[in-house]
Amino acid sequence: MFAEVGNFFLHLSLILLLLIIFNAVFPKHKRLKITIFLWGIIAISTILSFAALIACYVISDYSVLNVLYNSHKLKPLIYKIAGSWSNHEGSMLLWIISISLPTFLFGVFSNNNLPTKNLTLTLQAALTFMFILYTISTSNPFERIIPAPVRGLGMNPLLQDIGVSFHPPILYLGYVGFSLPFSASLSVLISKNTDYWIQSIKPWILLAWSFLTVGIGSGAWWAYRELGWGGFWFWDPVENASLIPWITSTALIHAMKFPKKSTYQLNWTILLSILTFTLVMIGTFIVRSGTIASVHSFAQDSKRGFFILISIFFISGSALLLYALNFKKLHIATTKKKNINGYILLNNIILCIIAFVISLGTLYPLFMEVVFQKYLSINSDYYNLLVPPITLILVALCIFGINSTSQKKSIKATLNYIFASLICTFTICYYLGVRNLYSIFGIFISVPLILSSVQIFIESRTFRKLPVSIAHGGFALLIFSISMFYGLKDEIIKTVKLEETILFKDMRIKLENIDYQTKSNYLTKTAIISIDNNIKVYPEIRFFPIEKQQTVEIDTINHVLYDIYFSINSPESSEKITMHIQYNPMINFIWLSCALISLAGLISISYKIFNFKNDNKALN
Repeated sequence: MFAEVGNFFLHLSLILLLLIIFNAVFPKHKRLKITIFLWGIIAISTILSFAALIACYVISDYSVLNVLYNSHKLKPLIYKIAGSWSNHEGSMLLWIISISLPTFLFGVFSNNNLPTKNLTLTLQAALTFMFILYTISTSNPFERIIPAPVRGLGMNPLLQDIGVSFHPPILYLGYVGFSLPFSASLSVLISKNTDYWIQSIKPWILLAWSFLTVGIGSGAWWAYRELGWGGFWFWDPVENASLIPWITSTALIHAMKFPKKSTYQLNWTILLSILTFTLVMIGTFIVRSGTIASVHSFAQDSKRGFFILISIFFISGSALLLYALNFKKLHIATTKKKNINGYILLNNIILCIIAFVISLGTLYPLFMEVVFQKYLSINSDYYNLLVPPITLILVALCIFGINSTSQKKSIKATLNYIFASLICTFTICYYLGVRNLYSIFGIFISVPLILSSVQIFIESRTFRKLPVSIAHGGFALLIFSISMFYGLKDEIIKTVKLEETILFKDMRIKLENIDYQTKSNYLTKTAIISIDNNIKVYPEIRFFPIEKQQTVEIDTINHVLYDIYFSINSPESSEKITMHIQYNPMINFIWLSCALISLAGLISISYKIFNFKNDNKALN
C-alpha cells in the first residue's frame, strides 16, 4: 500500500508542475499567489512520497525492488531508514525534495517586488518536472516485483555507518539548492529586468553554500572513519563532483560583493550561477552514469547516464547560449562611478582556475573513455602538484583583501602579520620537525589570515563583519590544519603476535587478545590492543554474510590536537594481526574549520531573516 501511496504523490507532483509551467492560464493578478500555493502542495506531496518509501523500508516490504536490493530485516532501524536514500532511485526522491522545498520557501519569503519571481518559480517547475519524469520513467523507487521474495539482499556495508544518516540529505540540500540561483539568472536574461534580484537570491545562495560546506565536511569525516585508510580526501571523481561547484559558488558569493547595481556584479553573478548549476549537473552525471566505480556512486546503468548527459547539453547549454547572446546587453545605468575591488576580481579568477584544474583532472579520463574508449587514470599526484600552490596564492590574496579598506593600514597590518607568521612558522617547523615544503608554506601563509580575521572581529563594533571574519578565519584554519596534518603525519604497519609489544610515538602498544563474535547481521574479529597498559582500543574486521563483503572498522584515541588511528588486517594465522597505526595531527580542526565556514553563511542569512537594525547591510 505504501508504494502505491508514494507513486500517487509523485505523479500528483508531476501534474501540478505542469500547471505551474503553463501558469499563463491563471488570472494575471493572482498568478504568483496560485503558483506559490501549488509549490506548497508539491513540497508536501514530494515529502509524503519519500515518507512512503521510508515506510516501505521500515516494514521490510520486499515486493518493492528498491527495498529488496538495499535492505534486510536484520538491519538496524537507522540503516533501514538510511537505506532509502543510499541508492540511486531513493536518492532521486531526496533530490526532488531538495528542489521543491527550497523553491516553495523562496516563493513565500522572497521579496514580492521582485519582477522575475514568478518566472523563477516557473523555471524551477520545469527543472523539477524533468527530474520527476526521469525518476518515474527510469528510476522509479516504488517499482514492485511479484511474488515478493522472503528476504532482502542487504545494504552496502560501507554505508552502514551513522554518517549516512545525515551526510546525503545535507549534501543534497546544498548541491541541488543551486538550482534556484540558476533559474533566477535565467529569468533575468529572459526578462532583462534586474531589479531586486541579487538581494532576493543572495540568502538562498548562502544557504545552499552552507549546506554544501557541511555536506562535503561530513563526507570527509565519514571517509576518515569508515574507509580505514586514515585520510579525509582521496580526490575521488565523486568527491570532486561536490567540491568543484563549492569552489565556483564561493566565487559567486564574492561576486555579490562587487559594487551594488554594477555591471561587474550583474555579469559575474549570472555567469557563476549558471556555471555552478552546470557543474552540479555534470557531477550528477559522474555519480549516476555508471562510468566510474566508486563507493560514492549510485547508478550502473548507462541509459540513465545518457538521459542526464542530454539534460546537461539542453539545460546548461541553453543557459550558457542565452548568456552569451545577452551578456553585452547586461549593463546597468548609473550616475555614480563604481570602483571595482581588484582583490575580489583576482580572488574569483583564482577560484575559477582551481575549479578548472580539478575539473580537467576529473573529466578528462571520463571524456577519453566515453568518446575514444581509452582508459586513463589520473591519480592524486596531479591534484597535489597543481592545487596546493594555487590555493596558497589564494590565501595570500585573502590576507590583503580582508584588510583592503585602507591601503596604508593594509600594508602595515600585513607586514606585522607576516613577521608574526615567520616566528610561528619557524617555531613550529623547528621544534615539531615539519619538513614538507607545502606544509611549511601552508603554515606560513595561513597564520596571517587567522590573525587578521581575529583582529577584524575584535575591532568591529557591530556584528556586521562577523561572517567575513569567521569564514576567512575558518578557511585559514583549514589550510593550517591540512598543512600540519601532512607535515607531521606518521604511521607504522606491522604484523604482531599475541602478547607482542611494539613502540610507536613513545607509546608501548600491545596486542592482548583477538576476539570473535557474531552480531545481528555480521561476524566480527576484534583486536584488543592496550596502550601503555592503560588505554584500550578495539579495531575490527567485519564480515557481512548477506552481502558477502568485508569491512575494516577503525578505533581511535582522540586528543584535541591529534588522533591515534588504529586499523587491522588479518593474516592467515589466527594468532597474528597486521596493525596499521597512524598519528594524525590537527585532524579534528579540519572538521571544525568546515563547521566555522558554514556557520559564517548561516549568520549572514540570519541578518536577512531577522533584519537587524544596525547590521542590515551585511548581505548587501
